[in-house]
Amino acid sequence: MDPVLLDTAWLLLCAGLVFLMQAGFMCLESGLTRAKNSINVAVKNLTGILKGNSAPSFARWVDGSWAGL
Repeated sequence: MDPVLLDTAWLLLCAGLVFLMQAGFMCLESGLTRAKNSINVAVKNLTGILKGNSAPSFARWVDGSWAGL
């Protein structure tokens, strides 16, 4: 099997597990707070995901190294 394909598959698998872990922590944290605050927990976790996904793109934009995307 091609090593690049294997590395890409492994990376995607691990990224998917991280997103599932994030959702699990959101459920756990929502269960530990009052019902009225559970939407705040969900929004906080969603903004964390969005910031985490946009930070590398912003860093590439600041650096000017968009080549290779």
